[in-house]
Amino acid sequence: MFDRRLAATGIALLVALGCGSSPADPCALQTPGAQWLAFSAKRADTYDIFAMRDDGTCPTQVTSGAGDDLFVTWSPAGTLAYMSARSGRMQVYVRDFTTGAERLLDVGDLTATSPAFSPDGRTVAFEGYAPGVTSVSDVYVVPAAGGTPTKVTTSQRYSAGPAWSPDGSTLYFVSNRSAGYNVWKVPAAGGAETMIPGTTGVLGRPVATPDGAGIAYTLAASGAAFTKVVIQTLSTGVIRTVSEQADGEPTFDRSGARMVVTSFRGGNADLWLLDVSTGAAARQLTTDTGIDGAAAYAPFP
Repeated sequence: MFDRRLAATGIALLVALGCGSSPADPCALQTPGAQWLAFSAKRADTYDIFAMRDDGTCPTQVTSGAGDDLFVTWSPAGTLAYMSARSGRMQVYVRDFTTGAERLLDVGDLTATSPAFSPDGRTVAFEGYAPGVTSVSDVYVVPAAGGTPTKVTTSQRYSAGPAWSPDGSTLYFVSNRSAGYNVWKVPAAGGAETMIPGTTGVLGRPVATPDGAGIAYTLAASGAAFTKVVIQTLSTGVIRTVSEQADGEPTFDRSGARMVVTSFRGGNADLWLLDVSTGAAARQLTTDTGIDGAAAYAPFP
């Protein structure tokens, strides 16, 4: 006769020994060799945050609901920060990817957008607007846990889209304080702001190469290819075009050998994986009829 109590005891013992545990999650975040992307997508009425691996597997919708969620960034610990307009004004939220726990990043009474985690994950840079001000924005830094923001730019028209150098010492940003929009840099601790020559006409935020030797950004292009992605070597000012097939919003993988761009080459805004040295397309990552873009590579494992 089958004894249910004995069977239950046996199962409990197997679990305790690890023999009955479930197999490893094939989409676990910190899987060796896997490189994750997060991005914004408008596949319904609003933009939401999605994530996937850069081989196209493990697609995940991270946020949903009222208000647009945009400009996502990763910390080394696997948390995400992004701008959300769900409250009626732009604010930054921080979310644990695995647990889904979410909190508002405390930046006082500033309106905040375009967050960027520092390489060590301890600090968030963002584009901020003082109360009642819409014609001037500045780059601020704040502890990732929240606190008193520190302004690192000097209120000269728009200073937007901050991006960190790999060593965390410098913030790159876009500003129209001179003729047109250019890429500028400033020490992350504050100091002199310097325009990077040759960057006139930049569209959207820049991104540093993983080796710190250059920056990539989007420029206008002629003809049917109305935008292109370039890399500028900082020491020489030399600019190399990676792709001019209606591409923009570059983000590098950890090696720097590949980048993901937002591309209209297929007719819709989708994510494409490119070889950095040749500009050749390695893979189309999304095929939705909506808008997919502004991707960010995770800095792990």
